[in-house]
Amino acid sequence: MSLLRVLGRPMLASMFLAGGMSSVRDPKQVADAAEPVVQPVTERIPALPDRTEQVVRLSGAVQVVAGLMLATGRMPRPAALA
Repeated sequence: MSLLRVLGRPMLASMFLAGGMSSVRDPKQVADAAEPVVQPVTERIPALPDRTEQVVRLSGAVQVVAGLMLATGRMPRPAALA
C-alpha cells in the first residue's frame, strides 16, 4: 500500500468521524438545516424515524462507523459509499 493511502485514509476518515460524532451528540445543531431534505425522504421511506433529530442522529452513526472502517482500511469502498 502506498504512503499516500496509509496517510490519506485516516485523514479523510477524521472528517467523517468528527462530523458524525457531532451529529450523534447534538443533532439539534444540524436538524434545522436537514429538515427540508429529511421530510420528503421520510415520507417515501416508512422505515425511517419521523423526527428529524432521530434521522440526523442515525446519519451521524453511519458516518462514524463508515469513518472507522475507512480509517482502518476494512472494506474501504463500501465505507466510502456509505
